Amino acid sequence: MQSTVKIIRATVGCLLIAAAVSLSAGAAPSFDKANWIWDQDAGGNAGTWYFRKGFAFPAGQKPRKAQILITCDNLWTLYVNGKRMGRADTSGDSWRHPKTVDVSEFLVIEQNTVAVKAANTHPGAAGLLLKLVVEFEDGKTFELVSDASWLGTESPERGWHENGFTEGEGWRPVAVVGAYGVEPWGKVATSATPAAPMPPDYPREETFADAIFEDGIVFVSNARNLHSGGQRTFTQYIRGTRAYFEMDPMTPAAIGRKLWSLVPFRPDGVRTLLCDAGTGKLGSPSVSYDGNTIYFSLAKSDDAYFHIYAVNPDGTNLRQITDGPFHDYDPVELPDGRIAFSSTRIGSREEYHAKFASSLFTCRPDGTQILPLTYHIVADREPRVMADGSLVFVRMDNFLERAKVEVHLHQTRLDGTGGQVIIGPGREGIRVDRDAAAEPAMSWLRKYG
Repeated sequence: MQSTVKIIRATVGCLLIAAAVSLSAGAAPSFDKANWIWDQDAGGNAGTWYFRKGFAFPAGQKPRKAQILITCDNLWTLYVNGKRMGRADTSGDSWRHPKTVDVSEFLVIEQNTVAVKAANTHPGAAGLLLKLVVEFEDGKTFELVSDASWLGTESPERGWHENGFTEGEGWRPVAVVGAYGVEPWGKVATSATPAAPMPPDYPREETFADAIFEDGIVFVSNARNLHSGGQRTFTQYIRGTRAYFEMDPMTPAAIGRKLWSLVPFRPDGVRTLLCDAGTGKLGSPSVSYDGNTIYFSLAKSDDAYFHIYAVNPDGTNLRQITDGPFHDYDPVELPDGRIAFSSTRIGSREEYHAKFASSLFTCRPDGTQILPLTYHIVADREPRVMADGSLVFVRMDNFLERAKVEVHLHQTRLDGTGGQVIIGPGREGIRVDRDAAAEPAMSWLRKYG
């Protein structure tokens, strides 16, 4: 969903890319000859910008060592030939603490590309400062600095950070804010610390810093009733959100007619229609780890069941993944590439209200190899992957002796083993009120939304 982008944020707001003069052991990198750069039309406005620079080595030269020195006021993510190499820390004065990134293993003999996604999150001066220093096998060196030859954009295309990418009309020459040492940044200390190793591209544990760099969101509009007959549905609203209730139907958690994206996730972001269900219904969208696929549930106007669908971030290549006389909904991608989803294909009805029971299933991205992950007589739904790789989902249980339905959060491994309640009745801290034959009123998870 995003192209090569450099995000720069400023307390004064500047990004610098620089190369070390020498790569010998113990040598400190230097920003000499590098310039603070930013988008020519951005001024001091907060925003996210994408920068890239292609370059080639002299014929026959093979890189032996390569190091990038980079800082930005105040956020950046660095890519070399499409590989995410490092990012800024989230401190308010992160631009004062440049990072060194060893890129020796990621340069090729001929054409290369350095790209940066930069953000200036506060009004004020903004810029990126960067320098690349390469040492060849014959001892000669090569330097690349941030200067007016770089290109930038606010709206990158997919693959913007890849080597060999061809810039479109939205890419334009950047503006040089000033040479290294210019105010308000001055001589940024060059005793830079190495950037922390990046986690694997997939799966990826998100942090708050990553969230700042995310390009957009997907959402559902034109909300519909949960019952096709149009009768009023019993729901409980807690601070504006819908809670679960005893007669919850076998449908996505949020239902509407249209699926949209908003990129970037700002009031002035571009809103794109990804799917229009017409007189049908859709819901429960989720995004793949690489941002290239949106999964959701769709019941077309002529279909009696919800099925799992997928679409590209630009609204192209809409395709159906699951089929059959079952409701499939609430899809989410797992770290191993499978899709987990809730489905009524368990083949039974819960004994309290006789509605179709639902459990979690998995399949390949093309819809093959559908296998059960849980077996439950009521409802398992809305699976979410945790940072440790386990799966958490909403589970509804019937307790006939208490004449009620309890809702809690359940956790399991990705193979369906090790299931346990993590929030809900049966865990310490949530008591049963014997007079009401339920949890104390303020602790009903079903009321939490």
